This record gives sequence, C-alpha cells and structure tokens, in this order.
Amino acid sequence: MAESAEIERIARDVVNAHTVMNAVTSVISRPSVDWTDDPIIEINVVVRPEAETALLKGETPLNILTRISDQLIGLGEHRFPIIHYATTADMEAVNDASEP
Repeated sequence: MAESAEIERIARDVVNAHTVMNAVTSVISRPSVDWTDDPIIEINVVVRPEAETALLKGETPLNILTRISDQLIGLGEHRFPIIHYATTADMEAVNDASEP
C-alpha cells in the first residue's frame, strides 16, 4: 500500500499537469471502502477557482483519474481512487456557514 504522502503528491502533480499551473492548494487522502466493502482511497483535492473550468473540460476528469490510478498501480497500490474536488471558494463558503 502506498503512503498517504505519496498518494497526495501523485494527485497534486497529476491535477496540476492537467489543469493550470499550481492549481492545487491542498490534497488529503484517506482509506475507505466502497458500496461493496472493497477498499478504496478517497482523495480530496482543493483547487484555486481558476482551475475549475479546466477540471470540467472534456475528458480532463477521466484523464486525471486514469493517470492517478495508473501511477498508484505502478507503486503496487491496487485500491481504486475516488476523487472529490472543491475550490478554495467552496471551502471558504463552507467555513463561513459553519461559523456562528
């Protein structure tokens, strides 16, 4: 199994390569299970708002998922990655809503 730091580095590098330079502001990964109880890796990626358009263009999300999965398999990691995206603006809105 790959370490969280390596998974997060791979996700950061791949998303940056497929969107805009320095798009990613943070990545957090954690082990989880899917609906059939198979082990997966949940990867939460926060990007700058300028990267949102690039993330939604054509086959970019699929290309990112495929590249991350391929690199993880190359490390011997066979858990499937599930990727969640948010922008920094999304995260600020969540934080603002949670403040009293």
